[in-house]
Amino acid sequence: MTVVVPTRDRLDSLRRCVSALQRQSLGDALEILVVQDGWDQPGLENMDGLRVVRQERRGPGAARNHGVSLARGPIVCFTDDDCEPLPDWAERLEQRIAVGAAAAIGRTVNADPRSATAAASQLVVSHLVERSVADGWSAFGSSNNFACRTDVFRQVQFDPRYAFAGGDRDWCFRMRAAGHELAYVPNAVVLHRQRLTFATFLRQQLAYGRGSCRYRGAHGAWRLERPAFYGSLLANGFASGARVGALVALGQAATAVGYAREAVARR
Repeated sequence: MTVVVPTRDRLDSLRRCVSALQRQSLGDALEILVVQDGWDQPGLENMDGLRVVRQERRGPGAARNHGVSLARGPIVCFTDDDCEPLPDWAERLEQRIAVGAAAAIGRTVNADPRSATAAASQLVVSHLVERSVADGWSAFGSSNNFACRTDVFRQVQFDPRYAFAGGDRDWCFRMRAAGHELAYVPNAVVLHRQRLTFATFLRQQLAYGRGSCRYRGAHGAWRLERPAFYGSLLANGFASGARVGALVALGQAATAVGYAREAVARR
């Protein structure tokens, strides 16, 4: 397998990510390919056991595509530079693809439960993944935790026009439209170590709204989720504490604002 890690100016986080990848149960059967998005990061040359390539700054989607174009493995998996996969992560994804799935989506969990902003952010994404699975088909998986047959991904790549948010939903939609199975593998776990302030959390949620609008506009999927979806999201947020619940509620308001701004810009 080849694991592709897009990165940009987060060397300390990347070191933790690479260290986790080097502890994978697949050992030397896992090629680690780091794609620098925009510029060289001093210090990468001192990290052993990985290939490092560079592209002009085009965003994480383009970086993933570039990495897959250079991948040597018949299966490629993806995580981000602020993530730390558990030791059996790649092997569990590989096992699911080996029995027929074109792609396998893992489960991502918050690595810092003391941070209310990180907890709220991860809860929003995880809720969408879990509700998609509950509907009977894994309609959405986060781009920091999935694997795909290399030949399939080269046919259905990420759309680089999604600079930050929405690209993973768009990719999953186009994979399903092409007739490919996306399997959910909840025991393929990645720890997500986000560093979010209140301001960066709000900017993230605004970006989610803009990405959602672009995704829905591209595929004519204008119908929003049912009220029960948002009700259970808020319930899960407050079950994690008053601060997390309040942030989830505020984040959904920011997402709505981002959605509206993108809709106006599209017109």
